[in-house]
Parts: sequence; C-alpha cells; structure tokens
Amino acid sequence: MKTQTETGFDLFAQAKQTVKSKQKKDDRTEVVLSESSYEGISDKLTRLQKLRNDIAELEAELKMLEGEIKQIGKDEFIQLFTKNRQYPGTFRMRGEGGGCMMFMPMDKYLTVDEAKAQLIEKELGEDIVTQEVKYVFNPELLQKYSAALSQIIVQSDEIAEQDKPNLIQAEKKYNVAKGTIERLYILFPDTIEKAINLIQPIFALKGCK
Repeated sequence: MKTQTETGFDLFAQAKQTVKSKQKKDDRTEVVLSESSYEGISDKLTRLQKLRNDIAELEAELKMLEGEIKQIGKDEFIQLFTKNRQYPGTFRMRGEGGGCMMFMPMDKYLTVDEAKAQLIEKELGEDIVTQEVKYVFNPELLQKYSAALSQIIVQSDEIAEQDKPNLIQAEKKYNVAKGTIERLYILFPDTIEKAINLIQPIFALKGCK
C-alpha cells in the first residue's frame, strides 16, 4: 500500500501551504466611507488612529516610569524602615523641583510557588509562609467512576484498588502570612532588605492631593 506521501499528496504540506497563503494575502473587505454620507469621517478616523497610537506610546512610557519610581520608593521604604526601626507605612515622594507621588506598601504579596515557599522558610522561618490545602476529586477518575461514586469509595468493588488513592487530589497554595510586612523590623531587624526581596510585597503609587 502506498502512503499519502508516496502518492504525491501530503496533508501536512498542504496545511503548511494554506497557512503561508493566508499570511501573504489579505482578503479582508475594504469599505470606503464618503464624506457625503458621514460628514468629517476622514478627520475622525485619522484622529482616532492617532489617539490610539498616542495612548499606546503613553502606556509604554507610564509602565517604564512606574517601574522606575516604584524601585526608588522601595529603596526609600527600606531606608525609612531601617532608620526609624518601625513600619513606615505610606509616604509621599516629592521631587526637589516639583512632582509628587504617594508610595503605598500593601499587605499583599506576589504569588509564592512551592520552591519559593521553601526558600522563604529556609531564610526567614516557617512562620512567614502559610499553606492552604484544597481537596478536589481527580476529574478524569471522577468521570471514569461516576456511576460507582454513589457507593462508599472505600467499599466499592467497581473502583480499581490502584485508583482509589488517586481519586482525591490535594491542591496546595502558599501565601506569605498576613501582617508580615508590618512586623519585619521585629522579625528581621538586621535583614530588612533581604526579607522584603524574598516576600515581595506589592507596592502601589498614587498621585498626591
């Protein structure tokens, strides 16, 4: 028996060619809007296009500036924490020649995976990380044994013994304990910066009133 390739027909090659053709040719319909039907339409379309481009550029600049100012705020936050020996909370950052932003530390933290949780526990202690365990049915086995689940799982002869331990799965979620950021000087007076870099609290910026 001849294969598709041997007969000169290759589905994969055909699919690849189809993709290339779509990429090269733009078959989308174009509608030309007349000024008589839509007064000022050309100016409006041009203005809209410019505004969208301007917004995209401004958002990119905003993201860059926020990252830079947050890092400066974080550095000042650590200095205040160390100098005053207590949690500084929200503070204003005012430029010598103008400009002002509120730097707001929050008792919220970036997502912690198991590896990061173990690192934090190793460096800062087990009390810093909390663990939530959620038990859920294995979806594949739940569907496989949907009829048998009307009986007690352990006593059911319809469920394979090797599958019983896997019917229920544990989903673990790790979090930095609430209130950690406010207790950092008490917990780690000599390693404030290291602790902050490990627990990664979320910082926000807000314009000054």
